[in-house]
Amino acid sequence: MTITLQNTEKGQCYAVKFDRYRQQVVDKLKSSVSIRWWDKQTGAWLIPATNKCKAELDQLTYYVRHFEPVQWGTVAQLQTEEDVAFQIPEMPELDGDHGLKVQPYPYQLQGIARGLQLKRFINGTIWAWANH
Repeated sequence: MTITLQNTEKGQCYAVKFDRYRQQVVDKLKSSVSIRWWDKQTGAWLIPATNKCKAELDQLTYYVRHFEPVQWGTVAQLQTEEDVAFQIPEMPELDGDHGLKVQPYPYQLQGIARGLQLKRFINGTIWAWANH
C-alpha cells in the first residue's frame, strides 16, 4: 500500500494504492474511512487530508500491513536490497608457492590467496563438473 499526498480539484488528498486487489482490504477501507472515493484515472482511493481522515487512515494501515508493506510517500523513495551498492574489497596477493601443477592466471592467484584467509572456502570449477 502506497500513500501519497496529492493536490486535486477537491483540495489536498491522500492517494492510496494497493499492490494488488484484495476484497477484504477494500471492504476494510470502506468501513474504516468515512470520506473516500475511487479515482479511475489514477487507480487510487482518494481520502481528504484532514486530521480525522488521517487518524482513520492510520488505523487502516495497521490492518493492511498484515497483507502488504505500507509506504508513506512516493515509491521512488523506497530502496530495496538490490539498490544498495557495496564496495568490493581489494584482493590479496599470494605469498609463497600455491602447490598446483599448473600456473594459474593472476586473478586466480588472488582468489587462492583470499581462500587461504577464510575459514571455509570451496575452490573448484564448474567446467570440471560439466565435462563428466
